[in-house]
Amino acid sequence: MENKKLLSFDGVIGRRGFIINYLFISIIVSVVSMIINLSLLAFAPHFFNQSLQVVTNTVSIFLLYPTLERRIKDIFGNTERDMNFYLLMIMTVIGLCVPLVNFFVIIALMVAEGKITGKMPRSELIRFNWGAFLGTWIWGLFNKSYKTLWMIPLAITPAALPFSLICGLKGNEWSYKNKAVESLDKFHESQKVQAVIWSVLYPVLCIILAISLAIGTGMFIKNIEKQHPGLVKVKVEKVFKGFIKSVSASLYTSYEKTDDGYKFYIEPKSWTKLSEKDRTTYYILALYNVMFDEGKGIDTKDSLSSLVNTTKIYSSFNNELLCECVVPENVTVTVPNMTEIIQKYIKQNNSPSTP
Repeated sequence: MENKKLLSFDGVIGRRGFIINYLFISIIVSVVSMIINLSLLAFAPHFFNQSLQVVTNTVSIFLLYPTLERRIKDIFGNTERDMNFYLLMIMTVIGLCVPLVNFFVIIALMVAEGKITGKMPRSELIRFNWGAFLGTWIWGLFNKSYKTLWMIPLAITPAALPFSLICGLKGNEWSYKNKAVESLDKFHESQKVQAVIWSVLYPVLCIILAISLAIGTGMFIKNIEKQHPGLVKVKVEKVFKGFIKSVSASLYTSYEKTDDGYKFYIEPKSWTKLSEKDRTTYYILALYNVMFDEGKGIDTKDSLSSLVNTTKIYSSFNNELLCECVVPENVTVTVPNMTEIIQKYIKQNNSPSTP
């Protein structure tokens, strides 16, 4: 017998029930993870963020475990728990160690037809409801399906898409149960009309929402700038600096300031795999780091020629020079023309020594 409950080991579960349970668990995990992330955002080090990911993966597998067992019993037609238990243990270990493999296993469980549920008669009511998927809570109000109102708080979370899919999968059941309909055929006809209406309204509403958000954000920023002149510019520059610093930290093995200039180190094997355009981008990122360390903002009007001539990239293997830019004395480098001049005068070592 098919058992669609979330936390139960009895019976089996078909493809549709498995997908709905999986989406429901995704909603729980994503919402809880978002709440924890927001609470730790101000002070949590990177270690805690990684630990949180491991914990959420473990919790999601724990919640999905009963559904996985019932799905495996359905696919293999074997209700013996011993065999299913060992198979699930192997899948769990692989899923925790190799998330990509776990993804393909879940997809396979979603599409495989069960030996038990595959023989059961299928209800004509069970169809994907595009009106419920696109319209969610607004569709729910017209169809007396008030469970869709959960979309309002979930709309600003990663759970919005999974919940929309649940609305599409369960929409017919919710609506048919709550509305007095003469026949199943007339019910499907009315839902098809609503699906057509929503397929037209949905993109229009998305465009209106995007325009409204753009206008609202612009007015909000303008108001803040009016009350606190220069604040927005400071915040934007701070975000940009943080982005440059984080990207550079992942690209270079180290960076130091010496009497000879500013030295950035990178593994020579990584350097040889880059195109000339990418190497130029690496150099520009290094130069931005130097600018920020020297107290120069992105709107500085000062000459950057001396910084350009003293910023160099070296091999972390043997300190071999990999990249530099020698700008003539009669050329002045500023932020607006920096990229153009660097592209013109940059010198790259295309075949450095490697370990």
